[in-house]
Amino acid sequence: MIKTINQLKIEYSKYSNILSKLSYDEKQGIIIRLKRGLYETDTDTDPLLLANNIVSPSYISFESALSYYNLIPENVTAITSASFNKRKMKLYKNYFGTFIYNDIPSSVYSDLVVNNTTKKYGFLIATKEKALLDMLYKTSPVKNIHEIEQLLYYDLRISKDAILQLNIDSMNKITYKYRDKNINLFLQYLMRLKNE
Repeated sequence: MIKTINQLKIEYSKYSNILSKLSYDEKQGIIIRLKRGLYETDTDTDPLLLANNIVSPSYISFESALSYYNLIPENVTAITSASFNKRKMKLYKNYFGTFIYNDIPSSVYSDLVVNNTTKKYGFLIATKEKALLDMLYKTSPVKNIHEIEQLLYYDLRISKDAILQLNIDSMNKITYKYRDKNINLFLQYLMRLKNE
């Protein structure tokens, strides 16, 4: 269970030296620090369930979401998430792994994000369409449709079948909000591909 430092201070209020008790429990593995002031009590917690809490607001996206939906063949070692108004990439390392947060435009932050709920936690994750748009947004600009194909099929290693299964209507509703060349070229390519 995720607990803030204030929750733990209330739980440990019977101890004369609360900070020593916190430090002792952390060394014993009773509580695990996620970042300053935020802890998890269960070592078996899936890191995906923690990502939204380490930086808030955020949702899982980019490589992690693409891997989650089996769009890319690689297993992703870091949990990558989208955030906004943080001004720069944020990185946290803890017992559960590496958590990376990249900004996207606030105008597209909440579009095409779904809530997956388990018995223990819920977590926000981009749809596969949104994860790909976010990924294209954070990738260095390409010059033309040929380079978009290279990026999709050789760099990201997404299959053409997976690209054809994307919901173009849902992407059309938000692509203009990114104001990004990669995304515009991708949409042109996708429309051409679906019309073949």
